[in-house]
Amino acid sequence: MGASGVTDEGQGVRTAVRCPDCGGTAVRSVGQFLLRGRELRWDAERFCPQCVAVCCDWGQEAARGSRSGRPGNSSTSCGTSA
Repeated sequence: MGASGVTDEGQGVRTAVRCPDCGGTAVRSVGQFLLRGRELRWDAERFCPQCVAVCCDWGQEAARGSRSGRPGNSSTSCGTSA
């Protein structure tokens, strides 16, 4: 349950993929959810535990912030976590 007391419900899937940075096995997570029961949102993330490469992509129909405080417009952020 979020800080506003509203539950964000959704569904997602995790798959194993090859890491483009080190060639190891990374985890890709793709999901969609309803924000406040009204707005359909989605996100996709990839994380490699071997080299710590991270890639996130998220988007939604409305230009308002998402459940995790991410920007309202579609964005991509890839790199190595510190």
